[in-house]
Amino acid sequence: MVLLFLFMCLLAAGCSPAQTYGDDTSAASTNAEQETTIPLSFEEVKVEQQVTLLDRGKIKQIVKEEQLDTVKLFSFLKVDEDDPLRLIGGIQIGDDLYEFGDVGALHYVDRLDIQTSSLFHKSVIKVEGLCGANCPFRYYITIEEEKPSIFLVLSEPVADIADLDEDGVEEIVTSYGSPDVFHTRIYTWRDNRIVSADVNKLTKAWSVLYTRPFFHVQEQSGIDSARKTYRYTAKGLALVTEK
Repeated sequence: MVLLFLFMCLLAAGCSPAQTYGDDTSAASTNAEQETTIPLSFEEVKVEQQVTLLDRGKIKQIVKEEQLDTVKLFSFLKVDEDDPLRLIGGIQIGDDLYEFGDVGALHYVDRLDIQTSSLFHKSVIKVEGLCGANCPFRYYITIEEEKPSIFLVLSEPVADIADLDEDGVEEIVTSYGSPDVFHTRIYTWRDNRIVSADVNKLTKAWSVLYTRPFFHVQEQSGIDSARKTYRYTAKGLALVTEK
């Protein structure tokens, strides 16, 4: 009986370390992943600008127009406008006219681009224009039941539109700034709505530069500041290199 009791004690002692070792490995792996991945929190994007009816008498001059199937998009100068170079976007569906906001300046009319496209699996009309070197306009407009509405409007330069984490949903990345300081934001489609994440804010970084498919994060100002390179994944920004 004594020998049997000693044997069982030795057997229990031999098994315990193996079980503990397995748990520690799993915990270490999880901790390592957490330390090298920055989770991203997204907020809903609310479109403040609205499409409104347009009185024909308010049109001073139509500058450029594009017929897209049964919908006509145009830019125009408005009567009694304080800024005579301000271009405004217009839409005609049947006999109804609408306006949806600034699309650029008259001397940049050659940079105004209107075309059909798709975004987040929706058919949209994309309108891009400029009012200056650092003053872009980009609208994504949907037409449903012969009524136009603004799906998304961006005032930052768009760096890329791609499915970065290969989950079947596109991401829009805007990245802009000076050679020393860049600000980067990610837009995507979740829970039947457009959401965005401010990468600089979430990484607490001085500068975040995007060059597909990498996010280059500089923690502080100065050429000697630490820099890290990440990739966008379903779990957040995953660390690639650090220096």
